[in-house]
Amino acid sequence: MGETLRMDGRLRNLLALDGLAFLVCVAALYGLYRVPLLVSPLALVLLILAAAALLVLDAASWSLTGVRSIELDEEALTLYRGRDLTELRVERGSVRSVRATRRLGRGMVTIWPVCGRPVRIREDPFPSGEFRRFVTVLLRWR
Repeated sequence: MGETLRMDGRLRNLLALDGLAFLVCVAALYGLYRVPLLVSPLALVLLILAAAALLVLDAASWSLTGVRSIELDEEALTLYRGRDLTELRVERGSVRSVRATRRLGRGMVTIWPVCGRPVRIREDPFPSGEFRRFVTVLLRWR
């Protein structure tokens, strides 16, 4: 590998993806509303408000505890989380396995250390091309 791979997440990337998911959800709910006796006007409003609340909750959760920045070098993977950029360093030798998944166009990496809790990194706040490159390098690094 030789060099340090660094990626920074952005709230605007997360909001763009969540906003798109919200619009698709609203369109689907409106489609259901157009079918008689399937969704009432009150249920439509409540479901749209619930979807908006989930969008806000996702953004708030990322702001408080989400991975903001990633550095990957020969020895370790370093993650910076939350507002205060708490550092979490995962040494290469302490990684038991790495699993990369993709569902509905959203990528996620789960890193299983020998001891401790698994570390999950979502693609949402990172540019897709950079995240895919990170996954490729991380799988080779392991």
